[in-house]
This record gives sequence, C-alpha cells and structure tokens, in this order.
Amino acid sequence: MPTVTSPFSPTPTDAWLDRLRTELKGRAVEELHHELEGLGSFAPFYRTDDRPTQYAELLARLRTTNDWLISERLDATSPDANQTLIEALGFGLQAPEIELSETFDPYFFLKGVYLEYVDFVFTGSAITTDRLHQLDLYFTSRPADRSKISGDLRLTQPELRGQLPLFHDIYINGRECYRPGREVLYELQAFYRLLEAALPEGTESPESVAQQVTATITIGPSYFVNVAKVRALHVLWAHLQHERGCQRILPLRLHAYTAEQGYTEDVNDNYIRATPMALAAVQGGVSLLTVTPADVHEHPFGTDKTRRIARNIQHLLKEESFLHHVVDPTAGSYYVEVLTARLVEAVV
Repeated sequence: MPTVTSPFSPTPTDAWLDRLRTELKGRAVEELHHELEGLGSFAPFYRTDDRPTQYAELLARLRTTNDWLISERLDATSPDANQTLIEALGFGLQAPEIELSETFDPYFFLKGVYLEYVDFVFTGSAITTDRLHQLDLYFTSRPADRSKISGDLRLTQPELRGQLPLFHDIYINGRECYRPGREVLYELQAFYRLLEAALPEGTESPESVAQQVTATITIGPSYFVNVAKVRALHVLWAHLQHERGCQRILPLRLHAYTAEQGYTEDVNDNYIRATPMALAAVQGGVSLLTVTPADVHEHPFGTDKTRRIARNIQHLLKEESFLHHVVDPTAGSYYVEVLTARLVEAVV
C-alpha cells in the first residue's frame, strides 16, 4: 500500500493532455501555447524527455565560473575624473571603461590607482600607435607588476593589435546588431557573422586568435530571451572554434550593456527596468557588465548617484543572490533550454 513518502506513479503524456482538455471544456490545448516570433511555439508543460540537455552540458564544461567584472563608462576628460575613478573603485568598480581621446592623460587620470587590480577597458576612434606607446610607457614606469596589467583594447584599426601585451584587442562590436523590437534570431545571425570574420577559415594558430577576442552585447528587456541569447552565443562561439580546428575551446569574453533603449524618462522606473536586464546578463553568463545609468538620456555618463546605484544592482546580484558562484544557473529550465537550442540551430 502506498505511503505518504511513496513516489508518485508515472503519468503518461496522453493522460496529462486528456486532463487538460477536460479542464479547458472543449477548447484546444494549443491555445495555451506561447508563440515567439521566428522561434515557433512553446507548450504549457513538458516532460523530462522534451528538454534538450546537450548545450547545458557544453556550457558546464566551457565555463568554470559565473563571476563577472563590474564595469562602467567614465568621462576621463572632466576636471575631477581621477577623484571620480578612485571613489568608484572604492565602491566596487572593477573594470572602468575609458575613451583614449586626444586629451587623455594617464598620469592624471590613473594617479593613485593600483593598476594590477583593475581590468581596464580602453575605447576610442582616435587611438594611435603613439598613444598606445605612451600608455605602455606609463604602465612600465609605475611601481606595478606589468605582467598583471590587463583588460580590453577595443580597436577599430587591426594594424594596431599586439601593442599592449595582455590586452584583448580583437574587438567585436555586437551592440551594433541590436535593434529594439527586432527578432533576436536576426541579432544572433548578424553577431555570428562578426565572430566568423574575427576567426576566419585558414587562421594560423586559431587558439591564440580566439584568446584575444572580446565582444560586446546589448541586453534588452525580454528576460528569458536574453538569457537564452547569451547562452546561445557561448555555444555558437564554441562551435566556431571547433570548426576552425582549435584544440582547446575557450569561453567568449563578453561585455554586456543594459539597453538604454528600454529606459523611460523616469529615473526611478529605469532602476527597476535595469535590474532584470542585469539579471538576464549574468544568468546567461557574461565576463563584464555595465548597467547603463538610469539618467543616461540626460547625462551620457550618469551622475554620481545613478552610477552608484548601477553598481549596487550588481552588488546585490553577487553579494545577496550569489549568482557569481553558480555556473549556468538556468541550466535545466525547459523554456531557457529550448530557447537556447532553437536559437543555436537556427543560426548554424
């Protein structure tokens, strides 16, 4: 005789469907299906055998940590830029994003910064060989271990690559693939073409090239779709490395930005809008995350308050939710796994 602790006997799928039809009083079960443009429909329930597992297993092998670096854009040209940087680092900033403009002065902006403990993100269209040489000289002149100074160098000129050792300098601007309201499938297809261009067929030493790649991505307001988008991107990058003959498959260094296009004119509303975007990014698995300041439409770099709250959103995800301790936290979710699989299979 069954007891309270006895397991439930298996219920066949047909029995579930019959019960659903009874409860729906003649309406079709398909009316409960969720449609997603370009990716088909999703049933209201699933069985264990319905859930794809191959990509969760790959992601578990690919990524050994779910930790990410807290990043934000800073105005290096303002008179109080150095003080702003020092304060932000003291309150948890790990990867400052800095434009290497013609007026950028590392001796002023980076004064008092422990260079080995910061992951720098250098951007800008005015980057030249002389500017990179000046930056390298500054790093060498400081009482710091030069072998530990690293980050991203987002170059638009391929001929400048290799001038800052330990910096990822093969840059893929995946943010240009994002359009509000556009199907995520088209975004991923465009992104994959950029990945293919960064690691073309016939590349000598493809692993060394893959190691230098850094990419950016925009995280929009559709929570589950964006989790699946980031997961699918990691799978696609692993697939491409395998096709190019890499012996060791490396995770994609991915810098996510919450979409300012998803913000409104209400700053307080934007704090709430930014939080699920940030959550989607870290659950999908990113290396760096910038929570766009809530007042970005009025202040391109945000204010002290909005930048601090943007950082604190990430602190909550780390220190209160411990998401940096769990690799691929949405693995096993039927909806996320099926979304990931459909995105991957539609691209390749």
